[in-house]
Amino acid sequence: MLVVKINDRFVPEKRYILETLLHQFLGLEFTLKISPDNVDYELNFNNTTKIIIKECDLFKKHYTDELDYLHLDNIPDSIFKFKNEFTDGQELIVLYGTNVFTKTRNSIISGVDIFASSFYMLTRWEEFVIKERDLHDRFESRNSLAKKFSFLKRPIVNEYVAFLKNMISYLTKDAIFTERKYEVMISHDVDVPFYWGGNKLKRLVVELLDTLRERSFATLPYRLFSFLKTVLQVEKDPYDTFDYLMHKTEEIGSKSHFFFMSGGTSARDNSYQLTDKKIVDLIQKIVRNKHYIGFHPSYNAYNNQYQFSQELKSLKRTNFNFSLIGREHYLRFEVPKTWQIWSDNNMLWDSTMAYADNIGFRCGSCYEFTVYNILTRKKLSVKEVPLIVMDCSLFDYEKLSEEDAIIMVQELSQLVKLHGGTFTFLWHNSYFLDMKKRTDRYAFYEKVLEIIE
Repeated sequence: MLVVKINDRFVPEKRYILETLLHQFLGLEFTLKISPDNVDYELNFNNTTKIIIKECDLFKKHYTDELDYLHLDNIPDSIFKFKNEFTDGQELIVLYGTNVFTKTRNSIISGVDIFASSFYMLTRWEEFVIKERDLHDRFESRNSLAKKFSFLKRPIVNEYVAFLKNMISYLTKDAIFTERKYEVMISHDVDVPFYWGGNKLKRLVVELLDTLRERSFATLPYRLFSFLKTVLQVEKDPYDTFDYLMHKTEEIGSKSHFFFMSGGTSARDNSYQLTDKKIVDLIQKIVRNKHYIGFHPSYNAYNNQYQFSQELKSLKRTNFNFSLIGREHYLRFEVPKTWQIWSDNNMLWDSTMAYADNIGFRCGSCYEFTVYNILTRKKLSVKEVPLIVMDCSLFDYEKLSEEDAIIMVQELSQLVKLHGGTFTFLWHNSYFLDMKKRTDRYAFYEKVLEIIE
């Protein structure tokens, strides 16, 4: 029997992170005992062995209001690294705590506050207190602690969990942990389903004007041939890669998740309507092949409860066999408001949590986890499936060569496999073709699938 003892300060926050790490990640049942006399976190096993995690200053301060910890001053201005026999041969990146560590046969005392450090990463409260945003109102990786101290490409919360598991295993043989197996989750945000969709002549005129403006005359024959072959149905539309995507996902024994839009109020939305015959046929084909349909809220829906719910209703009215899963357009996200909107609309999971400008572990985790509203101080019903790699992050933001991108994907997938996590990969149906360079990325995509399967 596991009993966890904590003090009576910041109980909702502590309860959340204990339930996430101990129960959701490790699969352990425990009883929580709260007393003002408790100083630190004490994990007591059958009254015979115990682990004491020294509580850092973050939740020890006596604030007037318990939300007052949400302040820039509480973001660490330095980190330290910690390594011992329980860290699997690597150095832990520690955000809160000290390097104090003692052990006997029956007890361990650790100054590494894995609970405060994990709470910081999973709740993303740094994104609430740091107000700087990019032109799409997104929190940028460069403002994160993970980027500043070069641990964005490490799942540090999973490393804390492994550290904790190793300490528990040292003290007791009675603990039965969840067996985790590596999984791949491939998804496709359907922003623009067809390159030559809608009014094809209008699109051709736009292409010609772009050619003149960019003075990219060498691409003109390529664009014209693409237009003619599509119109004459000699070839599929360049963005109609859905059969290919489904086939390739099936080859690695998986299924794809296609996230469709159903409205919008900006110029970045509404490239199609769910009632269009081609879209209806496309979705029916996806469902028929037993792949998944999900929700892709429009550009301005990430912090607008009414717009989100109206777009979700539009998707429901189609009677498509869709799941209550999805991702925000442009990866726009506002902590904790976006999660609250998803939870209020009874969504099952979101997979927005990645930086547009950098691949890696925005939440420090490759495990799915239930999210927390730092303002209401409540655990929500929706889960987050962290996104690890997005196509345009590799090439448009990080500007990697294909060779370097392959190396990076390989390194990240190895880490996810090590922890038995989920490698979540986003590739847009529209990201294979580069009209300007007259190249495609099919070979790259297939190499990635080969690596991550």
